[in-house]
Amino acid sequence: MNSLLAQKKISTLLTGAFGLLIVLALNTNLALAQANPQINYQGKLTNGSGVAVPDGTYNMRFWILTSPSIATSSALWTESLTASDTKVQVTNGLFSVMLGSSTPLTSVDWNQTLYLGVEIGGTSTPAWDGEMSPRKILGTVPAAFVANYANVAGSASTSDSATTAVSASSSDTLAGIASSSFLRSDEADTMEATSTSPLLSLIQNGTGKLLSLFRGLTEVFTVGNNGHVGVGTSTPGSLFSVQGTAGSSTPLFTVASSTGTALMGILSNGNVGIGTNSAGEKLEVVGNIISKGTEWTLRTSTTTNSWHSVTYGNGLFVAVAFTGGVMTSPDGINWTPRTAAAANQWTSITYGNGIFVAVSNNGTDRVMTSPDGINWTSRKSITSNRLWSAVTYGNGLFVAVETGAAGSDQVMTSPDGITWTNRSATGAAWSSIAYGNGLFVAVSSDGSGTMTSVDGIVWNYPSSPTSNAWSAITYGNGLFVTVASTGSGDRVMISPDGVTWATSTSVADNSWHSVTYGNGLFVAVSNDGSGNRVMTSPDGITWKTRSTSGIDKSYLGVTYGSGIFVAVASTGSGQDVMTSGKVDYSVLAHNNIYQGGMSVFGNLRSVHLPIVILSR
Repeated sequence: MNSLLAQKKISTLLTGAFGLLIVLALNTNLALAQANPQINYQGKLTNGSGVAVPDGTYNMRFWILTSPSIATSSALWTESLTASDTKVQVTNGLFSVMLGSSTPLTSVDWNQTLYLGVEIGGTSTPAWDGEMSPRKILGTVPAAFVANYANVAGSASTSDSATTAVSASSSDTLAGIASSSFLRSDEADTMEATSTSPLLSLIQNGTGKLLSLFRGLTEVFTVGNNGHVGVGTSTPGSLFSVQGTAGSSTPLFTVASSTGTALMGILSNGNVGIGTNSAGEKLEVVGNIISKGTEWTLRTSTTTNSWHSVTYGNGLFVAVAFTGGVMTSPDGINWTPRTAAAANQWTSITYGNGIFVAVSNNGTDRVMTSPDGINWTSRKSITSNRLWSAVTYGNGLFVAVETGAAGSDQVMTSPDGITWTNRSATGAAWSSIAYGNGLFVAVSSDGSGTMTSVDGIVWNYPSSPTSNAWSAITYGNGLFVTVASTGSGDRVMISPDGVTWATSTSVADNSWHSVTYGNGLFVAVSNDGSGNRVMTSPDGITWKTRSTSGIDKSYLGVTYGSGIFVAVASTGSGQDVMTSGKVDYSVLAHNNIYQGGMSVFGNLRSVHLPIVILSR
């Protein structure tokens, strides 16, 4: 074969074939997935007469160069296919070769104009017949390697290659969009924007899901096209479904504070914990449950009276009035008027040792008692001119204090509420008294502070941090709590022992007149303020106001019993009671005869009287 003629014929044919038949192993997804960095090159070899060369494996070598004329020794890339396993198979003159299959194209900077050089070297030992001419310029398809970096042609550095990652500068764009606006699917990436619109919107117009997130092959998070969200399940049957893993002790759902303290947990076995995420029962609560004392409802009393004090005992709420009235209720809602033993100004009432005892600040007999809250009997106080302001019961003893601030006999005691004995105490306006932790503690409204006694007879006078007008005191949860009608942000004072006191911040500077404890909650009421005449605290330290909007009255007394808080007011025109909570049980008075039908749900066990019947 005439080598020169063959070369020309081959060159002519290959020149045309190169422009028409060159195919790249790339596609339009180069910016989304790693491309195959090889070029598919096809052509046809003929002799000088245009006849296909004999079949066989031919030696070929290729160059990629930066100009149509520079020497092949300056090529950016060279590949020689001369080994027995790399020579190019030619059949009927046709061949196909993958440029870069022997020598990788990694050294080529595709972001420039490039030319391909080709030379044929026979079928045995290479006998090169010279580079074909002219060289062919590489078109846009090979240059698409740069799409791996989402850069504009010319913006990548000369060190960029088909397999070397580059960092796009802020000026790099793809179709006019900055490359920083694209997310990578093969590496961790961040989506960021400054906009008032949603950062990401997913629109599903078909029947498929909105979103599926996988860990390996396991779908761990699902959003269905109906808006149902599933965690641990790919088929959520409700708006939010959580499904655990079989045999796993990992909670299904947990809530924790900013410091990691467990607030709530739902375990895979269905146990629910509040205050813990490791509940051992179906419902386990660590801490206080506050369901009462938060929302209040106005109730209708029997008659318009200046109700001053209320207590609970023997299954009955009993209230007394400054205008001489008495009323009773089994539930704090339905009230019945009762006749007082005398039309005195009744200031306080308590229950103990099976008897109700009330005291007053005027009248001949300033004490009255009742075994049932219905039938009342006058009792003589030792000194008839004392302004008895409060009475309590503890350690088998009734103790009353007075607010006249004159004389030394401002305390009286009684073991039965009937026979009373005067006790010596420093003159002060003693406004309230409570018993707890083996100690009687009284507070004053004239700045005299507090006094204490273990027996109601001998009294001591510890100092208090402020001289507010302390109007009421109670004991609960191991703590004495007193509230005041004066002061600036410090109208609460607490003590674990009745001796050492500390002020707490009152959430409103109202004229707080009464305080009680029940159901894990301290509750105080006031006779002024706007929509905030109740404040509550689980610990006596942190207080929160509760809404009394629309039911603001002059509340002077509050108590707790049978699962309900009851407050009474000195104003209201027949609507001078408010309640919070729900009656938990009813107590049948042990000294009454019960007539009529009775339904008992569950087991009834007789232990001691009175009988307590729990509601369903």
